[in-house]
Amino acid sequence: MQILREIDMRKIFIRNFRISMKTIKIYLPATVCVVAFAMLFCGCSTTHSYLDYSSRDKFIERVNDVFDGTKAYITLANDSTERTGFIRIAGDTMTISNDVDKILEGALSKNETEEIRYSDNTFSSGSVFLKDKRKISADTLFVSKDSVFYKETKTVRDVTERIPFNKIRTATYKTYLPGIVSGTIAFAAVGWLSGVIIGSGKSGRDIGGFYDFLNVGGGGVIGAITGGILGAVFPHNHVYVFNPAP
Repeated sequence: MQILREIDMRKIFIRNFRISMKTIKIYLPATVCVVAFAMLFCGCSTTHSYLDYSSRDKFIERVNDVFDGTKAYITLANDSTERTGFIRIAGDTMTISNDVDKILEGALSKNETEEIRYSDNTFSSGSVFLKDKRKISADTLFVSKDSVFYKETKTVRDVTERIPFNKIRTATYKTYLPGIVSGTIAFAAVGWLSGVIIGSGKSGRDIGGFYDFLNVGGGGVIGAITGGILGAVFPHNHVYVFNPAP
């Protein structure tokens, strides 16, 4: 009886192996094509050189347009340290701006205020609501008979560095959506194929549980989630080359 059982197990293994090999032969080429196409957009880069434009002014116009409000990563021709910030080029100079916290001081006439809400019973800070619907969140607040004096911390975009055009090597911005989409598609295809291979080796009577989940596309779901996460780690870089490396 034990010998017969072992023989049956071998037959089942061989049968499952043959079915799996047949499944691979059918689906592998299409899966490879899908993965290869999707991975073209994952972790890759697109390079634009000022030499590709009809004039330097056209290149600068393009850079100012695509980097408007977009964080840039800047490398210099003579410095390996990477700068980051929001860039703008005017003439022969690039300005790099960053969001910084600044303490702003101001004074208001009481007639301009609608309500003052103090933060605590020290009456030294709070929120000032104005009649024009603005709100001032004051770190320091002093109210006299006719006026309101305040200090407010605000995040403002301020110029932190100016760099000559001929000192700039590259400016890069990153987009994450292509990596997420391509990673999701590529790993979904791999996961789906893996699930089909694993599930195909099970007969109708013994399939169930996790194998059933894989066989009906669960592998693709697992792959899509994994690929989306990994794709977000490898963004698509858009590189604008000002002065190519020697």
